[in-house]
Amino acid sequence: MVVERKDHLAKLESLDCRKPLDEAAWDMDDVAGCFEFYAGLAKNLDAKQKARVSLPMETFKSYVLNESIGVVGLITPWN
Repeated sequence: MVVERKDHLAKLESLDCRKPLDEAAWDMDDVAGCFEFYAGLAKNLDAKQKARVSLPMETFKSYVLNESIGVVGLITPWN
């Protein structure tokens, strides 16, 4: 969605941050890249769900199951 609306979003970013339009367009490429990167990480986590863990004894079975535990508060620097 960011890539399809890159020109419009770049114009809004340029007006909001008072930066040159070319720089704002470059920023939109970074935004799209970040979304694609983190979406790929999420897909990889789903692929690892219920992954079997090898154990030395065949009488036991073990699986990895990742579940969210709720909301996490996080403070990060703006710049």
